[in-house]
Amino acid sequence: MNEVLRVAMAERGETVESLAHRVGVDPKMAGRWLSAGRVPHPRTRIAVAGILGR
Repeated sequence: MNEVLRVAMAERGETVESLAHRVGVDPKMAGRWLSAGRVPHPRTRIAVAGILGR
């Protein structure tokens, strides 16, 4: 999940900060999604997937 997210963000030109702003979470929270074993809340995952086109 984390590497997939990292690649999807890079492909869309999203940073942790920009993605956090777009889904309405703190950038620290979004940054944690890139750490091993961390995933967004299901509702947030849907929003992130839509933004990243996945």
